Amino acid sequence: MGPAGRVLAGQPRDLGRRRREASRLRVHAAGPPSLGDRSDPRVSGRAALYTRAGRRLRVLDNGDSGRPQRPRARPFAIRTRTPPAARRRSLGPGARPRSARRARAILLSSGGPRAALRDRRGARVTRARWAVFAYHTIGARALEALVARGEDVAVVVTHADDPGEGDWFESVAEVARIHRIPCLTPTAPNLPEVGQTIRELAPDLILSVWYRRLLGPELLALPRIAALNLHGSLLPAYRGRAPLNWVLVNGEPRTGVTLHHMTAAADAGDVVAQRTIDIEPDDTAFTLYERMTKVGIELLLEAYPAVLDGTAPRVPQDHARATTMPRRRPEDGRIEWTWPAARICDMVRAVAPPYPGAFVGDGPARLYLSGASVCRRAPVDAAAGTLVEIVPARGITVATGQGVLLIARVRSADGVPEPADRWATRRALRPGMRL
Repeated sequence: MGPAGRVLAGQPRDLGRRRREASRLRVHAAGPPSLGDRSDPRVSGRAALYTRAGRRLRVLDNGDSGRPQRPRARPFAIRTRTPPAARRRSLGPGARPRSARRARAILLSSGGPRAALRDRRGARVTRARWAVFAYHTIGARALEALVARGEDVAVVVTHADDPGEGDWFESVAEVARIHRIPCLTPTAPNLPEVGQTIRELAPDLILSVWYRRLLGPELLALPRIAALNLHGSLLPAYRGRAPLNWVLVNGEPRTGVTLHHMTAAADAGDVVAQRTIDIEPDDTAFTLYERMTKVGIELLLEAYPAVLDGTAPRVPQDHARATTMPRRRPEDGRIEWTWPAARICDMVRAVAPPYPGAFVGDGPARLYLSGASVCRRAPVDAAAGTLVEIVPARGITVATGQGVLLIARVRSADGVPEPADRWATRRALRPGMRL
């Protein structure tokens, strides 16, 4: 049948009757062969068919419609109509919010791999199952960031919050509670019951962020893809505990964060990514920690998708250049006036509040120092520990083993922080007296 109202050569003239018969035409396709080697999706229910309009679908036999019709010598393919492309949901104002955690796709029986899902900014969207070992503010914010990314955090392992450490940092356990994530606070991570829980959850990744205990080989073998640690230094330098404080104690000009694979040895695994952080002259442990937290979370979010899809680098560490630092305790904040002023200044800012603080003396005479800086003035002929000057609204200056130190604030063992010049005046101290 050609265009409406036209009869092609060889077609019968009684079109009215034949149209009525054709209106009752039904097509039964018994497993039509697929084209080429591709596997076509199954068609269920009714489906619209393109029958190549304009071509004759049957051989006319002397115009006798009552006789059986011979099949065409050449078969023709019957195809389902290609469905229209799904409309993308508007991202404009007033549009219904959508979540990167959901995806809709046609189930194909075969074919190439699916294209990577991407969020509205074009960033790759992944969803993996995680077991997160974390503590402190950076651990809490890393957990928040993974949840915001839509990752499946199956369990959180953290330390029980210790009131003795103060409440200046955020609680990982509280973040887990808010998001209804199972949270464990074992006395040790390598207990059999912890390993059994992780094993049953079958995580793709284990992530450690500021967790204070070393994970054993049994735990590290459980994740399907990798066991990663976010460490607060530029490995292989400053492996071990409290790297942030140690870089300040040692007067380093820069530090950084490293995402690396975990091994049985602490902080010794292959490096995935690093980022450098410059240390400012007025940085304290707290200000540096705040910057490190921000940079560390950014590094984690940028680097882990490549770990999931197997494209992340694995750079072995140069163990010959490694340095390992011990744990720090409050008593490690003790200073000696015989040290150079720059060294005392570094110790003061390395353990400044909210950390325990740097101090001189013992018992009731113990004095905690904060806000220290090297005083740019001519050397003085005075013994180390001698009060050089009381500077109103600025503090006091003290002679050291090399140079003069300006101290802005102090705290007695049983007192509260106060300006150092006020403290000296209240105690009737005068220049030339020993502290």
